[in-house]
Amino acid sequence: MIPSAIPDPTPRLATLIERWGLFIVGGGLLAVLWALIGWYSTVQRDRWIDSSRRELSQLNSAVSEHTAGMFRTAQTALRTMDLWLKANPRIDPRGDAQFIALVDELRKASAGLFDLGMVSNDGKLHYIPPAKGTAPTDVSDRSYYKVHLGAAPAPGDRRLYIGDPVLSRVTKEWGIPMSWRLESKDTGIRVVFGNVELERL
Repeated sequence: MIPSAIPDPTPRLATLIERWGLFIVGGGLLAVLWALIGWYSTVQRDRWIDSSRRELSQLNSAVSEHTAGMFRTAQTALRTMDLWLKANPRIDPRGDAQFIALVDELRKASAGLFDLGMVSNDGKLHYIPPAKGTAPTDVSDRSYYKVHLGAAPAPGDRRLYIGDPVLSRVTKEWGIPMSWRLESKDTGIRVVFGNVELERL
């Protein structure tokens, strides 16, 4: 009897090595690919964050500059009213046509961004022109009025007061009040007042 031939294991071993080699090479390529994707994503993310940070910084600067400009405009308007009242101490501004026209022009110059009014010595808020059939509103408890009740500041040391947001008792809208103390109280007016509605900001 002729013994059967023993199969040569070499081809099977070569096939296994081939297969494992393909798996190893494929796995290595995938690992490299994922590493490249991860690196690229990180780089792009950092670039996106830097770009967003720059854009937000520019936007913040623009908004800050716009807001500062708005308050400078409001201060100019209130000081203009103060100068007119100082030059016309015997005229009641609440019904004077010339003063009302001046205030209307100041409103237009701000594109209607803020409204203007006055607070009398007894703490009553008067809008210009006064609304017919509507009594002046008592604001004697408001900070933008109370802050001006103390001793008169030294000349050149008066500043625009900007209060915390309040709910207007007249318009029922939230706004930021601004006030400026008058040099003279001869007209019965202690403070000129401006209000910026929050939704306009």
